[in-house]
Amino acid sequence: MDFDKLCNVFLKLNKKIRFVGVLNSRGGLVAQKFRDNSSSLLSAEELKMLIYYTVDRRNRLQNLQHKLGKVRETTNRYENTSTITLFLDKNMILASTDPRSNISKITSDMWKILEKKKANKSQVKKNASKKTTSKKRTSKKKVQRVSKK
Repeated sequence: MDFDKLCNVFLKLNKKIRFVGVLNSRGGLVAQKFRDNSSSLLSAEELKMLIYYTVDRRNRLQNLQHKLGKVRETTNRYENTSTITLFLDKNMILASTDPRSNISKITSDMWKILEKKKANKSQVKKNASKKTTSKKRTSKKKVQRVSKK
């Protein structure tokens, strides 16, 4: 998945989204996009702190997932912003929004995009698998024809 493109898609999703970043499982920021430079409330060091807290929150929430199931998302509302974290298999999406945004709608729309991308990826794999299978069948037919002669 192209995370830079994904960040751009999420930023265009809703004008109230200020920042979108993709974190790997260890909290490394692998992609990030800002709505514009003036909308960043945090310095680079403070953003690192937010990322650290996000990873720490995921780790703490995993302690009960054997009972509750996998954590899918968290949201936080602050006076000056709201944050959304979507937990994927290996990565996390971290987004911040304007304070009075509809976080539920934004989160739902983000999941729809991710699910659509996942479905497209699965379809590509199926098509590739079908091509490989049909090549194997064609090869078997050729072998059978040669052996009959």
